[in-house]
Amino acid sequence: MFLVVATNPLHHLFYAQFDFWGDSFGSMFYVLQGIMFALLLTGVLLCVRAYLVSFGQKRTQAVLFCAAILIPIAANILYVFKWFKVIFGFTPPFDITPVSTSVSLALFAFAIFRLELFDSLNVALETALSNVPQGILLISGGKAAYINKTLKKMLENGLLNTMDDGFLVETGKKETVQLSFSIKEAQDFTVQNKTGGYIRVTSQPIKNGALVCFMDITEKQAAVEQLMQKNKELSAVYEKLSHQAQQEWESA
Repeated sequence: MFLVVATNPLHHLFYAQFDFWGDSFGSMFYVLQGIMFALLLTGVLLCVRAYLVSFGQKRTQAVLFCAAILIPIAANILYVFKWFKVIFGFTPPFDITPVSTSVSLALFAFAIFRLELFDSLNVALETALSNVPQGILLISGGKAAYINKTLKKMLENGLLNTMDDGFLVETGKKETVQLSFSIKEAQDFTVQNKTGGYIRVTSQPIKNGALVCFMDITEKQAAVEQLMQKNKELSAVYEKLSHQAQQEWESA
């Protein structure tokens, strides 16, 4: 492509005419532009598919974002192949691609700042919450919007199966979520799982969902029970000593 452009004055296969008032293209221009547009559109389609998956519930914003990407490409195609006049009935006096790029950037800005299309803390949150000792589940619209690694491990190891063969949380197809408790109000309780451990569950309602945390407190619970047993033993010793002291005082 660079060789064709560099040698254009010798053959005019890329630009037949190019000046301030307009331009006309040679045969090689359309061949090379066709290849470039094919590559661009293939990349855009791959990005669109990834965007629609990544943005989840923000489908409208995702479509707007994809449209913003396509505007300069569509404008350039209309201008280069002279389809602008066929569709709109007139030909612009200059290349409208730079103007359409400005419109695209304006839509980018609107999507990012007004519609909050991108979560600026997304990477930071993923890093911060991925390996914390608590299992974290973010529910939005009845679906699992986020599950950290700890919760995935707890589900794989069966730590969230209760003694009565029930479950605290279960994910189904398309990331749907079923819970054995209500998320419409705040929750804070402890249950014993099938392996004999203890899981503390806290749930805080949020807009259209809830933030649920699962904490394995088996070791803590064992320490508490051990402490309670020691307190009972100390109480028994104290009661025995008090009884002996009372008897000695009475005999004296």
